[in-house]
Order: sequence, then structure tokens, then C-alpha cells
Amino acid sequence: MKRLNSIMLIAILFFSCKTTKVNEQIQIIKDEPILETSEIQEQEIETQVEEEIEIEEPVIEEIIIEKKEEIVEEIIQIEEEKIEETEPIVEVETFKKIDMTKWFYNQETNMYFQLGIQYCKNPKTPYYERLSIYVPGEFFDAYNNGDETYTVTNAKSSAIYAMQIKTKDNAMRPDSVYSNEIKDFERDRRVLIRAGGKSSADYKAAIRYIRMNEDRLPEGTGGIFLYGEEEGAEYAAVLGVSGNSNVFYDSLNEIGAARYSDNVAGVTLINPKFSFIDFDRNSEKIYELNPIYIEQSLNRFLSTTNFPFQSKIKATALQEPTPPNISQADEELFAGARIRRPRRKIPDISEQKEYELKKKKRDNELNGLFDTKIDYINALNTFHSQKWIEYDEIMKKATVLNLDGFRNMLSKIETNTNESQMIQSQKDDLENPFFFLEYAPDGTVATYWLIKSSAFKAPNKSAIEQKLMDELLNIGKETFLNLLWEHQL
Repeated sequence: MKRLNSIMLIAILFFSCKTTKVNEQIQIIKDEPILETSEIQEQEIETQVEEEIEIEEPVIEEIIIEKKEEIVEEIIQIEEEKIEETEPIVEVETFKKIDMTKWFYNQETNMYFQLGIQYCKNPKTPYYERLSIYVPGEFFDAYNNGDETYTVTNAKSSAIYAMQIKTKDNAMRPDSVYSNEIKDFERDRRVLIRAGGKSSADYKAAIRYIRMNEDRLPEGTGGIFLYGEEEGAEYAAVLGVSGNSNVFYDSLNEIGAARYSDNVAGVTLINPKFSFIDFDRNSEKIYELNPIYIEQSLNRFLSTTNFPFQSKIKATALQEPTPPNISQADEELFAGARIRRPRRKIPDISEQKEYELKKKKRDNELNGLFDTKIDYINALNTFHSQKWIEYDEIMKKATVLNLDGFRNMLSKIETNTNESQMIQSQKDDLENPFFFLEYAPDGTVATYWLIKSSAFKAPNKSAIEQKLMDELLNIGKETFLNLLWEHQL
């Protein structure tokens, strides 16, 4: 929209300038000094003015038509193509190390930070290929420069480095202001890197740049931990299995990445939205989800949740209660007297109360409120034609008998309506961690892995996470799949 407004403004200015030019020429001719005034001279001047106008007007009209056509074509092109920002956040003269005299300070969080640092020599997309870094105050000694910036010296303290990758439409915008995303990292006193980027090579280049500055930053750059969230988890997984892989040599060389290591120590994948399917190129078999992981998730939920509990499950195993019968209340007012007809029908109070309690309990469960674990398990079983969960009240343990009931539940509850049941098309090999694990195993694989996800999504999505965990366990990596049952991530 900004670009469209600029084009329209240029057109208006162009027309204005041309009109002004004609007027100026007329004025110049009129204002020329006439040494000898006569009727002949005046007539010659008027003729000259008319000739100038006649010459200029057709030219202007032709140019206007031509420019209009160009503007229309430009507008159509803008509407058809996605506009991409290319302006850098901060002007940077050359690719260089972090300037230790240009730190800003956030007093509320006690964090020093810098924004818009160019992390490669030849950025393909200059707007994106910049990073921000946030350093807890205790890691630096600093003095105020008097212009809202600080000069800091490295306190040589050991620090944990975290790099957050949180993309949208496969790209992560660099920070232009102090980011609110650092709250969780600030609480744990970690050095946080947030790099803009549009490919795995970009994020590798950012890691290399941090290592290039290890002599200026707090100790600990050797052990960088990645935190990939949702769509960004795909990039984090790729980086975690392809440290220093030769596969990226050309792309890193093209953007001028620093010649340092890009391997990482650990990876946390938070609610990943994996879109690759290439488990085995020699087979069309889709990797099946193991019910053990669903069972573990359910039991963790039951053991850590207090009931009554407000659930996202809205179902009940309770039948609609029947209203109590109403008695005739045939009573004698006194002995020997004529029996009177009852004045009104009186319901049985105890039956009425029991009915109201049953009705309230059923209504609550239909709105997701369950009094006990048994009520909750019974409701889950209603999503399938047969019992698919057993619960041992003595051992306090649930057992998942089959996944058909689980799949039926996901297809019916509201939380899964936007989750695709079909696996998306495969992405490029360089954005697929299984490619590196199975076909290009030359890279260093991170030692520590945590896959923190929701059990309430399409089973094939969970199967991808399980497959990744199994592959990592097979090569001796410490990996934990934490499927969360009804807990928010």
C-alpha cells in the first residue's frame, strides 16, 4: 500500500511539474526585457509564446498518456505480486563485530540489548538478515555514554545462550524495537538471540556471527540452545541435525557467513507444525502413532490436574434424567370426617432434589466441567462405539486400548476443527530434518532434544514428532517427547 501511494504521488508531481514548466516558459518570455517596444515586436513576442505552447502541449499530453499506462501496469503488478520489505532497520556500513560502545539498556528487565546487527557480508534480503541480542545485566560491567547508550566490558561470566526462531509464512522479521518475546528467557537469565531470516542458511549464519563475537560476549557461545516455535520449529529441527554440514556450504558462502561453527547443543521444539512427510523414500508407509505416547500424556494430565476441571472436551456419558412422578397426596384431614379432594399435587422432595442434581451434573459435563476423573474418562469413551480407555481406580492409571477412539475424539471436538487431517506436501530437502538424519548424515546433531507439543492435533502430526524422537534416540541423543493433554503450551 505504501508503494502504491508513492506511485500515485509521483504521477501527481509529474503532471504538476509539466504544467509548471509551461507556465514558467511563458512567464520567462513575457518577462524578457524589450529594448525597443513597438507593435511589431509585441506581435512577435505573442507569436513566439503561442508557438512555445503549441509545441509543448502535445508533447505533454503524449507523455501524460504514456505515464498513465505505466502507472496502471505498475498497479497491476503490485496487486499480483507480494510486496516484500527490503529497507534495512539500521544503516550498517560494513559487516563487522558487535560495537561494545553502542549497547542500550532496559532498566525494568535489567537487560542490555542491540538491534539490527548485520550478521553476514552479502545479505540476499538485507531487511531480514539482521539480528538482535539481549544480555542480562549481571553479565556486563557498563558505564553510561550520556546519549542513552552504554559502553560495556565482558564480565567473563558463564551464560546460557538461547536462540528463538518463531516464523510466520516461513520468515522471521528482525526486531525493530525491544521485543516482548524475551520475557520467558529474561526470567531464566539467558542471553537471547533473535535473528531475522528466510531460510535455514540465514539462521546458521546468525549462529556463526555470535561465535565470531565470542571474545566480546559472555562465555558460553559454545553451547547454544535453539527454541523453535510452531512453524519455526521446522527450521530449529533442521539446524539441530545439520551442524556444520557441507550441504550448506554454497548457500552460506553466497551470503558471506562468518567462518565459524554453526552446531548447537540442544533444541526445544514447541508445538511444531511439521509439514514434511518423507519418512522412508523406499516405502509409502506412513509412520503410525504409538498409543503409548497418548497414554503417557493422558496419565500425566490425570496425575497433575485437580478436579473439578474445566475441560475443552464437551461430552457426557450421563443419560438425560427422568423428572420424578408426582403423588396425589390423598390425606384425611381428621378421623371420621369426609375425605377431601387434594388441593394440589405435591412432588416428592427427595426425588426432585436428586433429579435437579443429576440434570445439573449432566449440563455441566456438556459444557466441559467434570467433577471427577472417572466422569472425565467416561466422557472420553463416548466418542467411540466401544470403550477405548480403561481406568484403574486403585492404581490410578489409564490405559489406551486403541487409537480409533482417540481419532474419533479429535475429529469431533472443537479444538481440532482447524487442524488438517491430511499431511501437507513435502518441503524442500534442506528444510527437512529427516533428509539429514537419513541421507546426509555429515552434520553434527545436537545432544539434547525436547519436543513439547499438544496431543490434541491430527494423529499424523504426532506421528512425525514420534518418528523424529525415535530417530534421535537411535543415534544416542537425549530426547523427550512431551505430548500435553489439554494443557496450554
